[in-house]
Amino acid sequence: FATLSAKKASKELDVLQKQLKCFEEDYESKLDAVRHAEIGIKLAMEKVREGKQRLYEAVGIEDSANEAAETLEILKRTFISHAIPNTKEEVELEMAREQGKLDALHNEGEKKDIERFEKLTQKKESLIKEMATKQKDVSEWEDKINSLLEQWLLQLESLVTKLNQYFSSFFENMGCTGEVCLQKPDDKLDISKYGITVTAKFREDERLRQLTHQTQSGGERSVTTMLYILALQKLTVVPFRCVDEINQGIQVCGDF
Repeated sequence: FATLSAKKASKELDVLQKQLKCFEEDYESKLDAVRHAEIGIKLAMEKVREGKQRLYEAVGIEDSANEAAETLEILKRTFISHAIPNTKEEVELEMAREQGKLDALHNEGEKKDIERFEKLTQKKESLIKEMATKQKDVSEWEDKINSLLEQWLLQLESLVTKLNQYFSSFFENMGCTGEVCLQKPDDKLDISKYGITVTAKFREDERLRQLTHQTQSGGERSVTTMLYILALQKLTVVPFRCVDEINQGIQVCGDF
């Protein structure tokens, strides 16, 4: 149960991390949009200043009377084509209106971007807090699982050690060597991969080899199995134990 809960918390943490990454990307995108809007506004303001400068240059009075007349004529045509008011007051009023439109457009776009920016910032902070909580949960579950696993391993190793003592003793009485050891997986949390390894040596010139149908004869495997059962009986007394096909692989003359 603890393992499942830890895995669930870890999956939820992965989902939160992906969501946080998406919001950060959206956040950066909106931030870029704000920067681009600011650049656009600056360019627009620069064009306004350039237009004003050109206007000032167009109305500049030259020394030559002909040039002055020509300049005034150009200015007159420009005023007519752009429907510029005739009086200074009307010109200033029109400029104020256009500036107001520009400010309103600027402020509205800036306001929306700022609101979106603030929402993304709040969501990012919320996800960071939630992710921190999940990380804490995962860490607590891992600590709990590791603690339980250590307790279980201590008891299991003690049990296997006693089993090996009885098993080895039985083999020594026959002038042979046998051992039982605990097999541990690379992933200590994968309980299904833990196991018992049985090794035996029936001759002096041999080395200890794991009990398999490929390395020992049928008779050797049968004897090893019986001694292993006797060692288990020393640890836990039960009325009877049943082993199927214990004589498998034994020659006919040695069968029982």
